[in-house]
Amino acid sequence: MAALVKFDTSAFEKAARRLDASPKQMAFAISKTLNAAAHETRRTLISQTWPQHVTQRNKGFIAFALGVENSSRTNLTVKITDARAKGRGNLLLHADGGVKRTEHHRVAVPIAGQRLGATGIAKSQRPEAIPGAFERNGAIFKPYGKKYPTYVYKRGKKKGQVSKAGGSWGGAGRGIKRMFVLKPSVAIKADVPFRRDFRVSMELHLRRAGTAAMSNSLRSAMR
Repeated sequence: MAALVKFDTSAFEKAARRLDASPKQMAFAISKTLNAAAHETRRTLISQTWPQHVTQRNKGFIAFALGVENSSRTNLTVKITDARAKGRGNLLLHADGGVKRTEHHRVAVPIAGQRLGATGIAKSQRPEAIPGAFERNGAIFKPYGKKYPTYVYKRGKKKGQVSKAGGSWGGAGRGIKRMFVLKPSVAIKADVPFRRDFRVSMELHLRRAGTAAMSNSLRSAMR
């Protein structure tokens, strides 16, 4: 795969030769500069790229999701990934477009303004966690209102003595609400320019860092 970012290190290499730096010291200095640019770029993706292209229902999600995999002197590759999100938010699909599918070949699409947490829909709002939720006609519903008791006779009880045995939903102010629509797949368009903004921001911060910043990093490596 082609590199997303290219930058000219010729001036830095000349400075390294003047300082008689070893290859390891040069690699350390380049790594330190790359990492600093990546952390600045992450802040740009969080504060500008994502909120400018997506309606945020949970403003803390993107900061949680995006992390930096720092480079080292033995591996001069730096990455910004969504590994912490474990697929939540479908950031790769937002970047490149595609089709979202699940293991069971049905995607539960929220339609009722579910509450969000740091990793997407709050656990208490997911289909498997909703008390009394059930599936009907390609959707997931939940009952609402108070549950009133049903009293029945139990074996061994004398006439007139009753015990609670479960309950049922119904009556005034009670009913069911559709929470999710089940679909075999959901198309997600490429609507967030993560790759473009990553490239532009990295190149900008590396240019700003310039030879002076890399030379300072080089001097630190030589101490």
